[in-house]
Amino acid sequence: MKKIEEMSILITGGGSGIGAGAARYFSELGAKVTICGRREANVMQVSKEIGPNCLGIKGDVTIAKQRKKVLDAAVRHGKGLDALINSAA
Repeated sequence: MKKIEEMSILITGGGSGIGAGAARYFSELGAKVTICGRREANVMQVSKEIGPNCLGIKGDVTIAKQRKKVLDAAVRHGKGLDALINSAA
C-alpha cells in the first residue's frame, strides 16, 4: 500500500462542503489532490487556498466528455490515480 504522500486522489464536489474539507485534509497530508465541480469559481477558490498540491478543474462527472477531461487532468497532475472520493451531489 502506498503512503499518503505518494497518492493521487480525485475528489468530485470539491468546491464546497465535505469535498472541500477532504481536499484540504489529504493535501495537508501530502497527497496530490484534484478537485472538480460544476461551479468553477468555487472549485478554483478552494484549489487556490490549498496551493500547488491541489488542481481544480470545472467538470460535471455525469457528462462523459467532462468526466474524461477531469480524469485525464487528475492522472496528469498526480502521475496516476490512486483513489476517488465522490462527494458531488
